[in-house]
Amino acid sequence: MEIRDAVPSDARAACEVLRRSITELCVADHRNEPAILARAVQLVQSITDVPLSIDSSIVAALEAGLARYRDRRVLRRGAALGALVR
Repeated sequence: MEIRDAVPSDARAACEVLRRSITELCVADHRNEPAILARAVQLVQSITDVPLSIDSSIVAALEAGLARYRDRRVLRRGAALGALVR
């Protein structure tokens, strides 16, 4: 394995790794269960002030996570955003 500094041409691959991490691993952690996602948000925010990325295809899970989020929230998912705004 070679370890080196990133270069601009790495951006596409880095974004793909990040996207897959969020869509595959985050959902594996909380299983789209509202209570688990809400508790995870609470626990993470109890130890750090960095912004969080909350992801779920289940609107109830997003609502539960956002209800526990203590800072400004940004929604990016189209279908879920539409359901939350209504």
